[in-house]
Amino acid sequence: MRIPVLTLLLLACCVSGCRRDKIVQREIIVWRPVNTWAGRSNLQTESFTSETGSFQVHWVSKPDPGPASGHLKITLHSAVSGRPLSVVMEHDGPGEETVFASDDPREFFLVIDAERTNWSVKLDEGVRATERTVVKQ
Repeated sequence: MRIPVLTLLLLACCVSGCRRDKIVQREIIVWRPVNTWAGRSNLQTESFTSETGSFQVHWVSKPDPGPASGHLKITLHSAVSGRPLSVVMEHDGPGEETVFASDDPREFFLVIDAERTNWSVKLDEGVRATERTVVKQ
């Protein structure tokens, strides 16, 4: 009788020691910086290539003091044809926001129209990634 009990105890120890941690994966979006621009007048940016066509645009507008509020408009253009693809944002007065835009992957540029305001624009591209998390068993 002693041998089967000893065998069971040995087997239980081996099984509990053989547990493996579980790896959980999920798809996420990572925001890769493209460029940052700032100014107080109109600007056409240099062209940039996008592999995904997915953008996050953070803008800030600080108008000049006075009765007339400032105006800021950002338009995404195709660098291949030069045509406007979409108005990313348009805003009067002071403000700050993060907005999103998307199109087919290609070369792009931004046109920033500004009147009576100090502005800054930060552009990031969304890239798919896989996040791996180890779950202890």
